[in-house]
Parts: sequence; C-alpha cells; structure tokens
Amino acid sequence: MAKQISILIDDDIKPKFERVCKNMGLSVSSAVNMFAHATVKNAALPFVPDADDVQDDYERVLSASIEHSKQGKFIVMPFEEFERDYVNK
Repeated sequence: MAKQISILIDDDIKPKFERVCKNMGLSVSSAVNMFAHATVKNAALPFVPDADDVQDDYERVLSASIEHSKQGKFIVMPFEEFERDYVNK
C-alpha cells in the first residue's frame, strides 16, 4: 500500500520538474518514488549534491537561526526539522 507524503519544492523548479517528468513519460509521484527507492537501495542519494546547492541551503538555515536567536528564541533540533519548520516562514 502506498503512503502519501507532502514535500515543499521551490516555486521556480516545480513547473520545470513537472515538464521534465512529463517528457520522460513519468508522473511527479513516480519520479519521487523512484528517487526514494534508489536512495533506500543505496543508502545514499542517487546523485552527488552540488556544493553550491548545499551551501545555499546551509546559509538560508543559518540566517533564519540567527534571526530567531536575536529574538531570544533558541531552538535545538536537527537541521532538516529547523529548515522545514522555520526557514522562509
């Protein structure tokens, strides 16, 4: 049985991703499912992340964390949870 998940994707990337998937004869759901299977099978991402992308994510989360600390809000949680819950909110 399949389970539903919800993901956030950059506004400018979503239509491009949908178009690429369509051109390959895939639905977005199928492409994400293939990504998940490849990640689990290899216990790693199925590609090497671009250093600039990783740096951009890090800087965005760090900036949000600094803003929260300036407001006296100190939060201890994993990077991914902080990014999901507090960055660009």
